Amino acid sequence: MKIDIFGMWIQSHDISATAKEVISQVSEGKNLMVVTPNVDHFLRWQKNAGFRKLYELADYRLIDGMPILWLARLLNKGASERITGVDFSLRLIAEAHKLQIPIALIGGSETASLLAKNNLEKAYPSLDIFYSATPSASELANPVYLAKLSNELAGREQKIVLLCLGSPKQEQLYCDLNSISPLTGAYLCVGGTIDFLAKLVKRAPGFIQKFGFEWFYRFMQEPARLFRRYCVSSIFFLPFLVKAIFQSSSIKFRLAKNKCIK
Repeated sequence: MKIDIFGMWIQSHDISATAKEVISQVSEGKNLMVVTPNVDHFLRWQKNAGFRKLYELADYRLIDGMPILWLARLLNKGASERITGVDFSLRLIAEAHKLQIPIALIGGSETASLLAKNNLEKAYPSLDIFYSATPSASELANPVYLAKLSNELAGREQKIVLLCLGSPKQEQLYCDLNSISPLTGAYLCVGGTIDFLAKLVKRAPGFIQKFGFEWFYRFMQEPARLFRRYCVSSIFFLPFLVKAIFQSSSIKFRLAKNKCIK
């Protein structure tokens, strides 16, 4: 189900059903991109036309950021649950292991990439991680490198590719690769997931995730890197939240008034 949040559409999904759906399409040799909108993505979408074009390529937009879920619920849009990039990646990796679908890891530091690969191979001994790369900004802008990367990924028709470059680099890479040669497989734009897979960054305990404070748990681990995303961006997000609260109150008032009239 598509949900309109101040002009940006997202989707309300069940993680199990969505994972099965994506795996089914991968098995059929189809091409799809998955993005996981958070506050940073939402604000960029609002002001950047180029980013909106990249996001239009997405086949699935899963609600990663808890504030985005709050907006959807306040606006009575029927959003069901939050699906983080980490959780969805792990669910697909587990399914890929069962069905022998190969995996590729793109992004992160060399240390993170190596640790993530080792950790996944320990957890899933028969998992086929057929390719991993940690491209620099200059390489991502180099047509020769992109052609080489496209060729490497083209070697497997059925595959799941984790693009862990951060937004909008990961969405742009998907676009660039698809323009070189039609892609096949599922491309997950999941940013910092590589660091979680490498166990360089810890997930918040379940109860903290449930109440929407995982962002603060992450911020305490990486304050310098995440200050702008979590503190500065919050200032620009606040007006949307306030507007949603007023709209929600207005909707409830009208519903209550209609019931009284009846």
